[in-house]
Amino acid sequence: VKFSMAEEPFKEWLAKAEEDFEAAKDISRRKKKPLPNIICFHSQQSVEKYLKAYLTKKKIRFPKTHDLVALKNLCLNTDTSFELLHTDVVQLDRYSVTFRYPGEEATQRQAKAAFTCAKNICDFIKEKI
Repeated sequence: VKFSMAEEPFKEWLAKAEEDFEAAKDISRRKKKPLPNIICFHSQQSVEKYLKAYLTKKKIRFPKTHDLVALKNLCLNTDTSFELLHTDVVQLDRYSVTFRYPGEEATQRQAKAAFTCAKNICDFIKEKI
């Protein structure tokens, strides 16, 4: 599949976002040895990349960041309805690094909530793009 130069970065961000979302979804369905840390991380990562896909599609420059709130705020410049995502974005924002290192562990409840937030945000953004 060939993309125009303007379309290619958007498609790349979207593909990476969907990959992280599918990873979170697949892992969340495991019956044996659940991995809540990984579900939280991939949920956060999918939202980060969906936000970046949206910004790329709208030709809005963004800094190299994992800060979901900052990315959501950039989206507000073109669509104020992104404010509806604020609560879910804030909840997911901390998962970019919190459970990636020793010292803290996610619970199954946190993992379920993280995935639900990610699904809500991803569905919202897919409607916009």
